[in-house]
Amino acid sequence: MRLGIALKRTVSWLVLAALSVALLEISSLAALFALNGNHLAWGDYANARLDRMAWLGRYREDPESTGIEGSALAVGPIVAHPYMGFVHDLDNVKQSWGLEFTEHGWAIPPGSELRHEGSPFVIGIFGGSVAWHFTFHEGRARLLARLQESPLFEDRDIIFKSVSTGGVKQPQQLSSFNYLLTEGEEYDLVINLDGFNEIGVAHRQHRVNKAAPSYPRSWAQLIDRTPDIVTSAKNGEVFFLKTERGRLAKVFSAAPLRWSPTGNLIWLALDRFLGSRISSVEVELNGRQPETWTFRGQGPDQEYSEEQVLLRHLADTWFRSSVQMNAVAAAYGIDYHHFLQPNQYLPGSKPMGSTELAQAFDRDSVYREPVELGYPMLVDGIRELRSRGVDAHDLTQIFAGTQAQVYADNCCHLNAHGNEIMADAIAERILQRIDRRDSGAVDTGGPWALRAPLPG
Repeated sequence: MRLGIALKRTVSWLVLAALSVALLEISSLAALFALNGNHLAWGDYANARLDRMAWLGRYREDPESTGIEGSALAVGPIVAHPYMGFVHDLDNVKQSWGLEFTEHGWAIPPGSELRHEGSPFVIGIFGGSVAWHFTFHEGRARLLARLQESPLFEDRDIIFKSVSTGGVKQPQQLSSFNYLLTEGEEYDLVINLDGFNEIGVAHRQHRVNKAAPSYPRSWAQLIDRTPDIVTSAKNGEVFFLKTERGRLAKVFSAAPLRWSPTGNLIWLALDRFLGSRISSVEVELNGRQPETWTFRGQGPDQEYSEEQVLLRHLADTWFRSSVQMNAVAAAYGIDYHHFLQPNQYLPGSKPMGSTELAQAFDRDSVYREPVELGYPMLVDGIRELRSRGVDAHDLTQIFAGTQAQVYADNCCHLNAHGNEIMADAIAERILQRIDRRDSGAVDTGGPWALRAPLPG
């Protein structure tokens, strides 16, 4: 009798526990559903955790396992380069980041490191971290699929070469393009995806650090082998926080937590807390003014009396850089395509629900005013580039009719859905250009002769 009563109690407790767990999971599922604008984002969570784990030097070994193609957002240690501004420091990333790198310090998109027989169609993607995100996440895969739907590419392999990492801005793309061509790199088509760094990052670089706007970001720190103690401490804090974020992602990527709504909800809360701390420290770090101005660290001592004057200079640098990239590409017989990336701080460019506003829009962002005032100059610049024969396109309105969340953070980066929409827009414009060229409606510029190997 007592055994039967004990058994019943045990079963009752187990049933109660199971119901409690089920209720908790259902509640967490509802919370995640609400947080993501009435849709679930398991893919985004898994991809985000891959980004975080990349800081630990890990890379997904089985791309088929989740159906999400991805790599890392993390740009890794960088080092000053005499011609390209800065590149990945091969002494620190080549063996630990899980990606292959070119001899020039740029990461190789997965699949493009393979040897291809015949003559693959080579696409170079230039830009900052938005271009990096696009290339190493869903954007590249979607662009590849869209291009391969066209009869123009049905019999050719397509490979990608990335010349992008966080903070890159013109004229770095221009100088990198020239340098890599000089070193013998070959491209059939070049995508230059930029705009935000040229306005937002360059503006802050000058106003806070008094650095020449066209100099690479954090140039003084890149060439300074002995940073001050506060800068060293802040760098250490960022490293620690990113490491903790990566470890947290690793824990919640393991079964059964990765499938648990409650597990994902807990991870999301902790990840956002760490992400907020990292952003806060990085803003403080990037805003540290040098103790003394030096030509070596800050470049020409340029002053701008008004915001509009500074922003006009930034837009003009961006414009002239694209004109020159197009001219160089034409001389080499390379198709050049310039795309102005979207950004959430451009008024009227994206309807945002409460969740996306909370996650991806900071009313006090240091980038908000430069984008509001400077991006219209870039939009006008795209029209002027087109009038000069440059294949330039304004992508700032591609989310104007999209209610779903597309921005992943309060800077500029896109989630999976956003990258796929952008890939569709880029593919459509590239294919239209090629169709017009093949019909004789477009003058492609120079011959292919410059791509031939030198004699002897």
